[in-house]
Amino acid sequence: MSKYKSGEWTKQQIIDATFRLIADKGYDAMSIEDIMTEVGKTKGAFYSHFQSKEDLLYEVMRTKLDRKFSEIAENTLKKLEEEPCDVREILLQLLEQVYQSSTGSDPVWSATYYQVFLLSRKNPFIREWLQEQYREWESFLATVVRRGQELGQIRSDIEARVMGNLLIAAFQGYELRLTVDPETDVFEQRHLVEAFLCKEAKNS
Repeated sequence: MSKYKSGEWTKQQIIDATFRLIADKGYDAMSIEDIMTEVGKTKGAFYSHFQSKEDLLYEVMRTKLDRKFSEIAENTLKKLEEEPCDVREILLQLLEQVYQSSTGSDPVWSATYYQVFLLSRKNPFIREWLQEQYREWESFLATVVRRGQELGQIRSDIEARVMGNLLIAAFQGYELRLTVDPETDVFEQRHLVEAFLCKEAKNS
């Protein structure tokens, strides 16, 4: 293995170990020594790749906690242009994609994400990162819902943005419960799409 590849492999090991340790111990309780013991390397190897523990945290956020938004959004927006277009089915598929891009690919994901979420209360960088993620998903989901409203497939008596935010809130609520109850069925929220978002309100 070349020196470059060996260095990249070590860096990825550090990121992966930190990802697990944040879920297990929490960021504040986790030390650089803990990380490098997990990896089986010295602190010198740590500082070859990261300037500080905080620098490493931001790299974990960027590489491990991103839900592949750009990829998911691009694929979904293409589906919205197809004929025929079943927006209700697209929303259900979207839930599956988001789950598989984060929690579904690693059971530790939710626990790590919510440890980072708690850090946002005292870390402006993390708070701004989360805010930007929320803005992107809010705008994207509103676009999806609005397309369904235009096609008469989704009730139009509730603003598209509000519906999108309800989807975000429901999904994250189930993820949070999943951190303490592994038997939680994250996809129960499909009923929200089917019964609330995707049916026209009955006239009183």
